[in-house]
Amino acid sequence: MLYNEVRPVTIEDVIGNTSAVETIKELFAGGPKDAPRVFLFHGPTGTGKTTLARIIGNEYLNVREMDLLEVNAAEARGIDVARALIGQSRHSPLNGDYRLIVLDEAHQLTSQAQQSLLKAVEDTEAHSFWIFCTTEPQGLTPTLRNRCVAIQTRPLRGAAMMELLVSASSYLSDDGVAVDTLKAVQDAAEGCPRQALVMLEKVAFVNDLERVKEILADELGGDGLSASTLDLCRHLVSNDRHKWGEAAGLLGELSDEPEKVRVSLSNYLRGALLRENSLDRCDLFSEMIRRLSQPMYSGSAKADLASAVFDCSQYAD
Repeated sequence: MLYNEVRPVTIEDVIGNTSAVETIKELFAGGPKDAPRVFLFHGPTGTGKTTLARIIGNEYLNVREMDLLEVNAAEARGIDVARALIGQSRHSPLNGDYRLIVLDEAHQLTSQAQQSLLKAVEDTEAHSFWIFCTTEPQGLTPTLRNRCVAIQTRPLRGAAMMELLVSASSYLSDDGVAVDTLKAVQDAAEGCPRQALVMLEKVAFVNDLERVKEILADELGGDGLSASTLDLCRHLVSNDRHKWGEAAGLLGELSDEPEKVRVSLSNYLRGALLRENSLDRCDLFSEMIRRLSQPMYSGSAKADLASAVFDCSQYAD
């Protein structure tokens, strides 16, 4: 996959996220011994949280493969997992001086698992570093969050996104990719570097710009969505969207995080907008996208999502 080929391996290779990059440089300026032992990387999906965690391991800690432990808390989230990681953190590194534990989707750790980690991250071993990565920092208990140095990753916008796409296009072709295609990908990716690179790989060799836009619209139209989120997307663009009872029922069935649903709805509506010929419908979809423009990370995220969907369902054609 292209996004793996172009993934930065040093801090200087990172495009965008200037604040996060500068913070990491400052924290490790005196070397690992003087750096914090526990980090919380939070921000939207695909904006570089895990990449920055790996860079810390490779560049600053010189962690070897056997001493880098990456766990997806969406799949391994219980107290037994937490206890196993605590045990691993106490072991001396097999190679080098440090061991790094990275927990992706950390907000999905159970409350018991988070509770069991408190002592370990408060009194870390001299050789151990912990990095929690999450799209939902509010999903971590305040006591665990307060033990972390928080660093936020942000979407890639404007010139930074174009720089990434131009650089990545050289991996696909010696001649690069057409500027119009790069701009179409830039517009469609909504600031997500990983999504932009996935899109670029799909359209790089498509010569017809209209066909490029069709492919991007399809990409935005539902890949990777849960069935309930996709049903909600379809409901909002249908002629039945005014039936709030149906929308409310679909909201009640959602298992995805509110921010993920918001982004999915926005992307789906963008895809619908790109395909639509009616100006009235275009205005409708544009209004919906604007109503869904604010990130939903707070403790009221579910209520914010319900309010936004209600507003979208009431817009007139």
